[in-house]
Order: sequence, then C-alpha cells, then structure tokens
Amino acid sequence: MVSHLNYETTKLTVTKGKTTYELTPKTNLLDEIIVTTQPIYEIMLSYIEKSKEKLQKSLILTTYYREFVKADEDYTKYSDGILKYYIKNVKKSKADVEVVDARAIELKGVVEKVKETKEVNMDLTSFNKIQEIFDVTDFNFLTKYCKEKEASKYTFEYRTSKKSNGDEYKTIVLNPKKEIDEALNKITIIIDAKNEAILEVEMEKVNDKFKEINFLGILIKTKILKYKIAYHYSQNNYYPQYVMKDMLLGINANNKKTTIDDLFRFTSDVVVTSATTEYIDLDKNIKYKKTSLYERDQEPKSDFWLNNNGVTLTKEQQEILNNVNTNKQ
Repeated sequence: MVSHLNYETTKLTVTKGKTTYELTPKTNLLDEIIVTTQPIYEIMLSYIEKSKEKLQKSLILTTYYREFVKADEDYTKYSDGILKYYIKNVKKSKADVEVVDARAIELKGVVEKVKETKEVNMDLTSFNKIQEIFDVTDFNFLTKYCKEKEASKYTFEYRTSKKSNGDEYKTIVLNPKKEIDEALNKITIIIDAKNEAILEVEMEKVNDKFKEINFLGILIKTKILKYKIAYHYSQNNYYPQYVMKDMLLGINANNKKTTIDDLFRFTSDVVVTSATTEYIDLDKNIKYKKTSLYERDQEPKSDFWLNNNGVTLTKEQQEILNNVNTNKQ
C-alpha cells in the first residue's frame, strides 16, 4: 500500500526488475487564500503545539536509510541499510539504532580531504549522524519562527485546498524578506485541516547568505540546507514517516597541519516501513555505537536494497545506485 499527500492511496503489486510505478494525482477542487486578523505565526504555533500533543511519545521505527556523500564534484561514498530506531522520548530526538543489515561503499579511491592531526580532529561523516536523523521531527526547530522578532523577517501565506476525495488541507508558507541580510529559509507546512496535524514540512535555504561556524579553527559555511519531513496520521497513530536532509558545506582551513578549501555534500533519506508504539529498550549488545554506516566493517547479509529503492533520486544518483547494485548482485 502506497500513500502520499498529493496522490491517491494505491495498492501496488511489486514485480521483480520493475522499479517505476505510477500513482494517480489527487485533484484540487478549491485553493484559496485564508484572510485572518490573527498573526499567522500565532496560528502556526497553535498547529505545532497540537501536533506535538498528537505525536507518539515513544516509538520503534523500522526504516530504509540511504546516504550519498559528495566531495567537490565527485560522489565519494554511498551507504544504505535496514535500520531500526528506538525512540524512547521524541522530545529528546536522539535514538538508539539497531543495524539489521547494511552496506557502505567507497565509490572512488579518493584520499580523505581532512585527516586527523593534533590540531584538527574532524570526521566528515559526523555531520549526518544516523542516531540523529529524526532530530527535526519533533517540531522544535519550527517554534523559533513563531516568535515576533523572527517572524518579522518573513512574509506569510495562509491558504486552504480541498482534494477530489473531500480531504482538506491548510498550507502555511514563510517567505524570507529580500531586504533581510541573513541566511534565511523558505518553509512550507501542510496541515490536515480535520485533525489539525502537520503532515509535511519543507525547509530550504533560499538566499546566498552563509551561516558560518568556527570548528577548531576550521571555517564551515552552510551553502545548501534542505529538510523534508512527512508524517503518518491514521486512527490516532501519528509519527514521522519520511525524513530527507541535504547539506552542502564549504570548509576552509589554513594552518601548519592542514590546508582545506573544499565543498562536501551530504544527502540522506530515511523511509519508515513499519512502526510500533510498544516500546522496549534496545539490548546494549545490539546497539550500534558508531555515528555512520561507513564505520561498519561487516558485509551485507542479504540483497535488502532490491525492494527498498522507493524514493526518487537525481539521474546521477540513480546511475550510481544502479552501478552499485549491479556490482553487488
């Protein structure tokens, strides 16, 4: 069974060798602007608080996880796996992870651009720790935009749309004001009007301003930042179903030990294939303690990737994945 906000729910029969399936788009019958005297950022905060209340407090999520790493113009690493996330408290974000099966592949014989030295200790896979992939799903990162000072940097759109099946959705869009000289994000939030639950959040940095971080003498500039989060809501079960993160970092350092002037891109997605609220603690002997799959030295036990390539990739990424799968079969 496949469901998506903009498509009709469809039951698919998976055929070996076939990787593309067509879904039927839902038809909009109504799309109109909502006029309100209440500040939209206050309305947005209300939806966030209601969604927090509905969100399952503890979860075990079985997922298909995937990540591409790119250094300058070259894809250098690829990893994917069947991962189980044990989330004891969604407000604390960080999860315990069990790696059911996984693979991690070096795509090219590339010398690491940052090496450990006495002055620099930097792991270029640590920007996307697998334990923290769900750290944006508790809505806390959205609440700052509901404060008047931060909200003043944006123009807000508030509209409603109704689908052919009668489902009604509300959309709030935050557009950065051009005159604000800061690194700002465009944010789109889609809400189920009936249940007042957030179904999707998209965030993307849209201007050429950079947020800079000084990490042990290394200057890190966030050039691209994208999040996409989707939630499942059915019969009072409400939990994250999909998370995509895309970061392009400009890294620069020049000291006695290290010279760096490069771009590193980390693109990951995780799709929840099953969920349970019957939480149990993960056995400490099974708990995965590394921060990425690249640190795992075990070969995959099965061809788990054959039936788990469900998220649309770029043409270049799909070609890489096709080559990887061909070599692994």
